[in-house]
Amino acid sequence: MTTHNNDNKAHKTQKQAATETPLISVIIRTKNRPHLLQDALNSVAEQTHPTVEAVIINDGGQNVEAVVEPFQSKIIQGAQLIQFPQSQGRSQAANAGINAARGDWIAFLDDDDTLEADALAHLAQFISWDKDFIYGQVAAIKMLSAEMTEDKTYQELGRFAENYDGDRLLLSNYIPICAYICRRDQALVCGGFDAEFELLEDWDFLVRLTAKASVYYTPHLIAYYRIWGESYINKKKQPLEQGYRLKFFQKHLKRFSPEALAYASAAFIAWKDETIDKLHENNNKIQCQFQEHLNATQQALETCEQARQHCQENLEEHVQLAQQQQHELNLKNAEQEKQQAQQEAQEKQQQQQQQQQQQQQQQQIAQLEAQLHHHAAVSAQSNKTWQNRSNELLTRSALHTAFSPAQSLNLAEYGWIPLTRCLAGHDSKIIETTPAYAEIEFPLPLVEHKTLSWELHWTDTTPANALLFKFATYQRDNHCTLHLRLKPRETSNKTVSASLQGIQAKDFYYAVFNLDGPLEKGLYDCELSVENTDNNNQLLGLWLTSNHQRQGGISVPNYHYAEPQATDLQAIWDKLEIHPHFSILMPCYNPTPVHLRACIDSVINQRYPYWELCIADDASTNPEICEILQTYQNDYPEQIKVVCKAENEHISATTNAALEVANGDFVALLDHDDLLTTDALLEAAKTLNTHPQAELIYSDEDKWDEDKGCYDEPYFKPDWAPEILKAQMVIGHLGVYQTQRVRDIGGFRLGVEGSQDWDLALRFTENLNPEKIQHIAKILYHWRKHDASTAGNINQKNYAIKAGLRVVQEALDREDENGQAEFVPYSTRIMVHYPVPEAQQPMVSIIIPNKDKSELLQPCLESITRNNRYANWEVIIVDNGSTEKATFKLYRKHQKRLGQQLRILHEPGTFNFSYLVNQGVAKAKGEMILLLNNDTEIISPSNWLEEMVGYAQRKDVGCVGCKLLYEDDTVQHGGIIAGIGGVAGHSHLFHTLQDSGYMGRLHFVANCAGVTAACLMVKRSLWDEVNGFDENLAVAFNDVDFNFKVMDAGYRNLVLPQVLFYHYESKSRGLEDTPKKQQRFALETQMMQLRWKSTYIKHDPYYNPHLNKSFGDFSIDKDSVYYCQDNAEILP
Repeated sequence: MTTHNNDNKAHKTQKQAATETPLISVIIRTKNRPHLLQDALNSVAEQTHPTVEAVIINDGGQNVEAVVEPFQSKIIQGAQLIQFPQSQGRSQAANAGINAARGDWIAFLDDDDTLEADALAHLAQFISWDKDFIYGQVAAIKMLSAEMTEDKTYQELGRFAENYDGDRLLLSNYIPICAYICRRDQALVCGGFDAEFELLEDWDFLVRLTAKASVYYTPHLIAYYRIWGESYINKKKQPLEQGYRLKFFQKHLKRFSPEALAYASAAFIAWKDETIDKLHENNNKIQCQFQEHLNATQQALETCEQARQHCQENLEEHVQLAQQQQHELNLKNAEQEKQQAQQEAQEKQQQQQQQQQQQQQQQQIAQLEAQLHHHAAVSAQSNKTWQNRSNELLTRSALHTAFSPAQSLNLAEYGWIPLTRCLAGHDSKIIETTPAYAEIEFPLPLVEHKTLSWELHWTDTTPANALLFKFATYQRDNHCTLHLRLKPRETSNKTVSASLQGIQAKDFYYAVFNLDGPLEKGLYDCELSVENTDNNNQLLGLWLTSNHQRQGGISVPNYHYAEPQATDLQAIWDKLEIHPHFSILMPCYNPTPVHLRACIDSVINQRYPYWELCIADDASTNPEICEILQTYQNDYPEQIKVVCKAENEHISATTNAALEVANGDFVALLDHDDLLTTDALLEAAKTLNTHPQAELIYSDEDKWDEDKGCYDEPYFKPDWAPEILKAQMVIGHLGVYQTQRVRDIGGFRLGVEGSQDWDLALRFTENLNPEKIQHIAKILYHWRKHDASTAGNINQKNYAIKAGLRVVQEALDREDENGQAEFVPYSTRIMVHYPVPEAQQPMVSIIIPNKDKSELLQPCLESITRNNRYANWEVIIVDNGSTEKATFKLYRKHQKRLGQQLRILHEPGTFNFSYLVNQGVAKAKGEMILLLNNDTEIISPSNWLEEMVGYAQRKDVGCVGCKLLYEDDTVQHGGIIAGIGGVAGHSHLFHTLQDSGYMGRLHFVANCAGVTAACLMVKRSLWDEVNGFDENLAVAFNDVDFNFKVMDAGYRNLVLPQVLFYHYESKSRGLEDTPKKQQRFALETQMMQLRWKSTYIKHDPYYNPHLNKSFGDFSIDKDSVYYCQDNAEILP
């Protein structure tokens, strides 16, 4: 054996060591075909891969040094030539090439085949993917010239192009030897080529090589398998090949799995059936062709005979036909001339008709306009007639009422109120307090000895100096006297009065009552009486209008409190089996008397009888307060208990004094100026019947706006949400607590006045099973909103704000999880952080699925490192088959920058988000998993990863997400709401960045049904516990399903609004804008509904059932009992 090496190989070896590009050795076996060998070597020399060598094994054939020598310089790393004096066989020749190869990677090329110019460069780009065996496509081409000529014409027969299948490879070799590159050490480990095989040696080698290798297939053309006259593929050695095939199967029999054998059996049966079918088909085809030929011959003979017989007849017929055609042509020309004349006449007639139609249309338009004006006038007249008739009817009824024997007339009972204006301030500005409703106004005669009464609510902070009323006169001179008296409901205001001489009243004009004192802000009972009238000649009339009011609130126009129906309450009562006893604790200090009475009356009016009201007065300075309390106690000695303290000790001690005398199973908290709904205690009793284990019950609430005279600002609360409780007192009112547990924890704590109930709720719920906390999704409590109340302005009690921060921090200290509380800027709500010491930072594996779109991935990766004070993390990009050069360039750039902190996993194939993230997590090293979309970009803060880890590592916390923004800084995601659109949707869509969201939820950490996988952190252990993402949900709702599984396992999902990301949604994958995508989306929707419809889709525990589920915008749902139209009005 002789060996020839290039003289500069040492230099090239050094060059190879200096580069990261792997050397690939191309092994070419040849024997007596120098003309073909030159083609093969040319294809190696043309390779674009920068480090290639050729290893030529001449297996006992004619000397080819002259052929190889020119390629020593043409091929970058040179060419080795090994010549055997005698033939050693194909396997030994291949093994000699493997042993001589200098590259870590080897390729094989028979001397009659050729490589594509970019073949090795394309295969080499996948070497960094941790693959052992990389192959592509091979085109089989038939050379049309048996001799080598300049004109190498050929015909392509097909391609070897199949994905790797080990069982399939045992049945037939569908990967030609020129299709792949492989690791040289792997080839040596598997034993190289078996010398026992003269044929099929490449198949046997391939099966052993790939058995334990990591195989990758790329759909790219690599080589040409050229078929010549002597090529094996032409089946000239078929008997010999059959013997080696049998030997191959005997050798690898143990490798055959049942699946492979079944595959082979099925393939053989299919081949047999196909062969028989082809034989039958060919036989039938031959018979059909013979019959067709016979029939054609017979038909030809008959045709010739018929042609001979009818030749003369045809000639005569043609002459006659020509004559007939000429005649018909003449007739046709005449007919066309006639039709043309008719068409011209029709067009002229149509023009005339169109002119007539236009004239008719103009006339009709004029008539319609006249009718429109007429109907408008009739409608206006009808409307005016209706108003006149309404006024006439009201005047007649008012006249009857005015002269009734009753000595007083309460206008509210009839839905009437006087047209009223006020003069206020030093400049005596006129304020129209009560304008005419819908232009309805009518006069009510003022009769002697009959007093008119109504309510006047003066809401302006500037005192009024005079009131103006509109009068009607029936005589030129009226010498009667009018007396006006306004008595305040609040004891802090004074009664004011005024008089007016009737002669000053003018018909249809407003007359001025100058008050004897300022009319302060508040609610007044008004009385108007008249004297010195004979009820005939000295008669005046007071103009009234309808007392309609808007139904909805001011802040929430669609909200209207709906009183419970008596029949519904009776039905609840009838079903109660247990009757718990409630003690209502009411600390009291200097309330407005009228508010105090209303508060106590709301307890007395309860539809549930088993209650007691425990009132503790904290040494009120107004003596009227104790008198009121004593009166109620005397009236209800069995149910109302009053404790009057000698000294003021503030609200905590006062509430404890009420608790001391409580005998109920449960205590409920009531402020001294608020109101319980009539069904409040009945609903609490109902809940205890359905959930007898409950120890804490809370309800929804609203506010009674004292100034506007309406219910407003409802708070439709979530079910038990411990993180929201740390941000705000979400339990609030009505809160019902088990009495013994309240006493066990020490009652109300001194020193936290103003937030003593919040403190109680935090201590009460510590270590309490969530099943013992029940939420009633109904309004059962009305806060009274006025200037001095916290319902009207929390800043009225600044000490309460400071106490709130203190009680939350102390609760965090008791948790002992390093929690830190701080105020949300410009807010009374609280943000809680869980810092993670650097020494205790768990590793976070950031999983980013990606396919190309380097312009999106670049800012995402940059922002991870730019805005990150957290040290212990890694990024795993799961590539879904990128093809753009810019993408791989970006990968290399960041791999060089981040080193071991960045890994690339290659998972080409059809897009399946669930599969991609599952693969990424499977390779992750971190204790924490962060799913991150490639179209996201971190905004703030620099400790964003620490913020997320701080929450995600907590024991009972599941998925943790953040607030995502669109490019215009509006909210794209503030958590997931279950049930929106039939499955789920994002909350607070399109809210501004500064918006606090529903009850502040965009400003503090909030519980939610889930968070989007665009940014989702979870513990690795929890990921494994719920088995990751469901790969049946390839695109949509896989993150929603995962969140639901986490909740189902007993964990809480959270959204952190302090962590901000941009999310350029759907820019990487695209929209659901094709029929195929929409069909897939519909199937995924159906799957989610089948799985979760009866649980979370039906009821999101953190989204109240009275809120809109069509859009998830926290507006009141139209099916809610509390919904009303924006402009709806009612007659009180």
